[in-house]
Formats: sequence, structure tokens, C-alpha cells
Amino acid sequence: MAVKTGRNTQVGIGAESTHGTAVSITNWFPHVLSVEGSRNATFKPVPSLRTSSGGSGAARSFFQEREAPSGTLSILPTFENTGLWLKAFMGDSASTGAGPYTHTYTKGILESYTMEIIRGTDLAGSLGTAETFEGVKFGKFRLRGRAGGLVEAMADWTAETAASRTTAGSPSYGSGASLIRGWKAGQFTWNSVNYTINDFELSVDHSLIDRLQLGSLFSAVPAEGQPVIKFRVTLDYDVDTPYTAHVAGTQADGSLVFTDGSQSLTINVQNAWIDKVGEPISGHDVIKQTLDLVCIGDGTDHGASIVVVNGNSSATAN
Repeated sequence: MAVKTGRNTQVGIGAESTHGTAVSITNWFPHVLSVEGSRNATFKPVPSLRTSSGGSGAARSFFQEREAPSGTLSILPTFENTGLWLKAFMGDSASTGAGPYTHTYTKGILESYTMEIIRGTDLAGSLGTAETFEGVKFGKFRLRGRAGGLVEAMADWTAETAASRTTAGSPSYGSGASLIRGWKAGQFTWNSVNYTINDFELSVDHSLIDRLQLGSLFSAVPAEGQPVIKFRVTLDYDVDTPYTAHVAGTQADGSLVFTDGSQSLTINVQNAWIDKVGEPISGHDVIKQTLDLVCIGDGTDHGASIVVVNGNSSATAN
């Protein structure tokens, strides 16, 4: 066996029709920052009063409790090739237009996906082994960016199980991979006030609930509890408008738009209030003001949406 490096690690997904029934991978993501995942087989010693011989007291045997695959994923989203991923992270998608097209991703019931991880290459450049997880759901999702950087997407995922590791195939990628750069952002608008910000983070926690049942080592289809949607921004402290709104319990919609030619990505926060204002002072530097917003639904909107405008006719095109 050859030593593996992280170079050319690749991750792809495909939407399942039935939870836990594996399908072919349709969308490979071109810019993976990090990935981690394991089948997490859990074993425990048998809690019997009968122990190993002598006075050691050691258990004599063990049993498998369950299998609970899980992991993390971090990618650099693009304007063109992120559609299926955004749907997997948010839940729902819809498209309008006739070129350019507008694709809207909103909080909805999470679908299940098959996900393949190809773990790097060896020192000779050959691809590492591939592991295919089935029944994957992305329970927690974050989208963040900062001045001078690239927008990143991170997700925590769980799965039903996985097939044995095997020889990797040959992933294929769609055309176009325009990264979302920090300097392409406009101002963050909330409650009809524009703010020039230093960084942001949208977080969506779908509050997945594990469902282990007799007769199986695996969880049944996870249930979804009440989602928690938050949006955090940091800006140079110059006015007390956000603090005044925080104290007053003001609730309003907000948006942040990234534009690159005819393409754009908009983050919408809905029915949001400022839950916390941070203004720490520890030196002569510019005071930074951090605003933590909590977003909820109103019967029509569901707390947050991500809107992408590009040349793809499908919201889930690769």
C-alpha cells in the first residue's frame, strides 16, 4: 500500500429517491477545502458479572451497539456549480427566468443523498480509495466570508451506512467555476439601513433527531426538529443604530449580495432581530461591532434564503 496525501481529494453527491438506497454520483464539487467522515461503528464490552479468569475483572466479550456514520465538509462555493449542494444544505429549490436564470434555495425538508469521498492520491499520483455513504443528510450548514477572502461553505453530515472502500473512479466536473470573492460583496442591508461589514456567517441548523430502532444497527430516516437560523456580521463601530434596534427588539429583513458580471449570489435573512451586540474594547485599534441576528419564519418566508443568478437552467445543475 502506498502512502496517501490529501492532494486531489474529491467529493460528489447524488440525490436519492429512497433514503439509504445508493444512487450514482451526479455532482462533483471542484473546490474541496476539507472533508472528514467515518462509519463510526460502536462496540461495547458485555456488562456481565462473569469476567476474565483470575482477579483482573476484565470483560470477556463485546458486542456492536450501532453504526452512526458522520463527518464534516468544507468547500469553496462558486456561482455556477453549487446548485445541488445548496439544495442539499437548505432543503428546497425553485427556478425562474429564461437566461440568466434565478435559483432560490430556502429552508425545507432535507432530502437524502449518496456521497462519495475519494481520499487523495498516493505519492505516485494515483487516486486513493473511494468510500460511498448512503442516506446522507446535511444537518448543519454555514456560509461565511470575510474581507480579502473567499466565501466558504461548511456542513456537518450524517448517513445511514456506507459501502466498503473500493477503487476510485473518474469524477467529471461541469464547466465554469467562478469563486465568490469578498470584494464582490455589496453592503449588508437590514431594516432599510446599509452597513459596510468586515465579515459574515449564515448558519442553519436543521436540528436533526436520531432514530435508532430495534432490528437495525442504523438510524431510521432522521426527523427534523425546530430549525435554528442565525446570521452574524462584524463591522467597524461608528453608529449606535444597531444597538438601538437591539434594545427595541426591532424585527426586519436583510440581504447581502455578491455580484460578478451577470452572475450573483444573494443571502436573505428574514424576520430577523438582533439578539446580541458585541463591542469589546482592549486597545487602541478600531472597535469592532458584532451583530448576532436570529431569523424565523412568518408563514411565507422561512428564516433565510440563498438566491443564485447564473446561466444554468436547472437549480441543481452541476
